[in-house]
Amino acid sequence: MLFCSYCGKSIAEDNYEYCPYCGNF
Repeated sequence: MLFCSYCGKSIAEDNYEYCPYCGNF
C-alpha cells in the first residue's frame, strides 16, 4: 500500500495515480 497524503489514507498501488482524487473512489 502507498500512502495518499491528499486524503490521509493508504491506497492500493494500482490506484496511486488517483491519489489526488482518492475521495472520488
